[in-house]
Amino acid sequence: MTTGSYEADLAALGVVPDNVQSFADYMEAEICNQTGTGLGVSVRSIGGNPTGGGMEGVRLTVAYFCPEKSQEVESYLDYFKN
Repeated sequence: MTTGSYEADLAALGVVPDNVQSFADYMEAEICNQTGTGLGVSVRSIGGNPTGGGMEGVRLTVAYFCPEKSQEVESYLDYFKN
């Protein structure tokens, strides 16, 4: 679920970057612009880092910028269930 404001949704996760646009660009590049193994590495790296919102930060990025990758990203997030 999103509110329609990436900034507000980030803040709800406790993430308040100095520059929301730069943060969004970084997250989009690291998640949406990656494929295959590179995507898996990025998802696991960012998903395990609370400064980027952790797993929910990854899901938020997917919801806003690349919803077509949601199933693939969720398969990589399953890593955290083990």
